[in-house]
Amino acid sequence: MNLFVLIYAIMLQALPSNYTIQYSFSSGTVAPPYKYKYTIDINSKGEGLITYTPDAVLKTSWTEKFVASKSDIRTIYKYLKSSGSFNKQWTENENNPLGGSTENVKIVAKNQSITIPSFPKEKDDADKIMKMIKKLIPQNLINSYTVKKDALVKAYLEGNK
Repeated sequence: MNLFVLIYAIMLQALPSNYTIQYSFSSGTVAPPYKYKYTIDINSKGEGLITYTPDAVLKTSWTEKFVASKSDIRTIYKYLKSSGSFNKQWTENENNPLGGSTENVKIVAKNQSITIPSFPKEKDDADKIMKMIKKLIPQNLINSYTVKKDALVKAYLEGNK
């Protein structure tokens, strides 16, 4: 393999240095203290940070670092480029459901960015992207934070009888 082909192959695999994925989830309109939300931030190196925040009355949040699969991150970037997702005008559906959970994502790469709203008109495309992004989320961390949150909710309710 000549040097030019090798350099070209490496360039195709490289992600933009400012490539970031930010995923946000909120449990929606539920009574305190049951509400919670979390955000996931992942950079081009696969370095991730999760911030999980139970309802404000519980007065806490948890943050932890994790490593996401670079292969999966690269797959998302390639899909976004090949599908034209960076060129789409992602718009919010006008008839959103009341209550319920919400999720959205913002992705930045080079001088391009997309923000997919919670209830996009382009639902099929958004669902494909969200499915790929959710694969990056460390479910074991979400599960452990949910157990912690549930313990705090129980203590809060017992203390406010």
